[in-house]
Amino acid sequence: MKTIKIDPLTRTNLGGKPYQRTPQVESQIVEALALDESELAERLDIRDFKTEGYFQEECLVYMIRRYQREERKDLVNKLTERLIQRCAKRINDRVSFSLDPVYVDDCYGEVIAVGFGQILDLDSDRGDFAQVRFWLWLDRVISNVMQRYWKRQRKDWVTDSIDCDEEEDEGRGLALHQKLEAVADKSAPPDWHFVTAEALRLLNPNERQAFLLRHYAEWEIENQNPEVMTISRYFDRSPRTIRYWLTSAEKKLQDWKGGQR
Repeated sequence: MKTIKIDPLTRTNLGGKPYQRTPQVESQIVEALALDESELAERLDIRDFKTEGYFQEECLVYMIRRYQREERKDLVNKLTERLIQRCAKRINDRVSFSLDPVYVDDCYGEVIAVGFGQILDLDSDRGDFAQVRFWLWLDRVISNVMQRYWKRQRKDWVTDSIDCDEEEDEGRGLALHQKLEAVADKSAPPDWHFVTAEALRLLNPNERQAFLLRHYAEWEIENQNPEVMTISRYFDRSPRTIRYWLTSAEKKLQDWKGGQR
């Protein structure tokens, strides 16, 4: 029986040791390499990870790189398609959670491009960790891509806010009302029920956006979980800075309220 050689991983962890695949993944790789194309196709059609014969995602990553090196494009395409199908929902859920719909498709596409760009890069070992902890690796890719879209979204929101400040006619002045209604999925907290579009114009763009995210969208200022979008991550500013903005905004709004009596 021909011995099947598996390419070792070369990327090192924080301790300076090369990453190691689990014995189960190593065993699946040996099994997969022994199959002909039709048998492999049948196994790839198994989508329930609890079903016998299911190949783990870490195994698929290795196979993609192996067959890419051997220039077997049909198999690479088939394996890539299956792997994308498996992780599509996870990517979409993460992206949709904290991005406006206008950015979701672009961000999703970029996650796919960046992730599979690493997997298919045979000149580096950036895809090694995907063969060890695929889902954790994927979450890191998603988070890194989303950082750029959070900044882009923030910039667009600030631009919109400035535009609203400069609009003089009554029809365009409705834009701020509409933005407030779009963010406020729930009733405004009782303490801030008096806030109006006129009052919000007293705030600078950062204060206004932070206020809306905190008191209407009910976002947290900070959270240890890197997958949870917070106001601090959204602005790429420290929690202390965000609290300063909120305090300033709330004082201005309270002063405005006092002047309305």
